[in-house]
Amino acid sequence: MLIHTDSEQFRTDTTPTDAALFVCSVGINTVGRSGAVKSDLTILRPQGRQDFHVLYPIKGHCTVLLESKQYTLSVGDFLIYYPRQAQQYSFAAAEDNACYWVHFKGHAAESLLSSLSLEAGLYHGADGEDVGGAFSALLREFSLKRTHHATYCAALLTALLCCLARTQSSAESAVSELH
Repeated sequence: MLIHTDSEQFRTDTTPTDAALFVCSVGINTVGRSGAVKSDLTILRPQGRQDFHVLYPIKGHCTVLLESKQYTLSVGDFLIYYPRQAQQYSFAAAEDNACYWVHFKGHAAESLLSSLSLEAGLYHGADGEDVGGAFSALLREFSLKRTHHATYCAALLTALLCCLARTQSSAESAVSELH
């Protein structure tokens, strides 16, 4: 089993920014027989981070501990952590798992989430090409770091958050609001 806790050397959430919206990091975890990580993977952040964090499974499952309750995220679910919120989630190597994630911050981040009715918590019903495509575009741009990279990533993050919010607009899909 691999247990990951953030080391100070690689923390992206502590980088100062005066941007309205700033993507700290984005990626995809692949765990299981065909994944980059072949053993169980657990992420532990008892004090949380200083940024917002979204998890979006696209294959398999992610087990999450939120306020002493255990939940399972499946394809079509997503989770939003707010700054300084404890984070604990795991992927079992017994099945193939893939999960997009993004960390972001900025002085307008919370008001953007609020305007989209996205609070800290777990949501269902976000399965679709729009969300996956938005994550993929953001990951690609973040990796390439071309001219105006930070501004373009902020725009792609806004589009991603709008896609996630649209999946929730037709019904009350939140499992748990934690903010």
